[in-house]
Amino acid sequence: MIGEAVSTFKGEDVVGANELSLELPLDAHIPEDYVESERLRLEAYQKFSAASHPQAPEDHVALVLEELTDRYGEPPVEVMRLAAISSLRRRASLLGLTKVVATGAALKIEPVVLPGSRQTRMNRMYRGARYTEATKLLQVPLPEASPTSRSPLSGVGRGGAAPYDGDIVAWVGGVFTALLEPDVTPVTAPGAST
Repeated sequence: MIGEAVSTFKGEDVVGANELSLELPLDAHIPEDYVESERLRLEAYQKFSAASHPQAPEDHVALVLEELTDRYGEPPVEVMRLAAISSLRRRASLLGLTKVVATGAALKIEPVVLPGSRQTRMNRMYRGARYTEATKLLQVPLPEASPTSRSPLSGVGRGGAAPYDGDIVAWVGGVFTALLEPDVTPVTAPGAST
């Protein structure tokens, strides 16, 4: 998304395939009334793009947000979403994913290698989720929005899903944490008090 915007601005052809296709139903951009100059908006998009690269430091997105806040004031919600998408893109790239797409009633993620223990966890946590080992495709039903949320998913029922607060990026990040990323267990030295 960010790379395509930069390429379009430069007049480059954007027909080529992207390494990672990340498509979620939300409005994430830098509004003209926040950064008026097209050149400076493009520069900010480039910084978010660089921050989403898997080799970028983990805190790079936060540094881009900090710079924007210093220059233009408190970022609007669309910019905060863009930052969240950039962080999610970095995580997806580190996992080697090529597709993270919310389409229809499901989030489709590929390629995924899901061991048996993670498949059990998937079935317990995400009712109706499916994993196809042959195609390495994971499909997780999108969450049901709570009646008070203003999510782009509001009003779209998902049988069996827990109430959803409207933050699709955080929810997808939760799927990554639960099913795709290594479990993080605190390591303490022998005899250390906790």
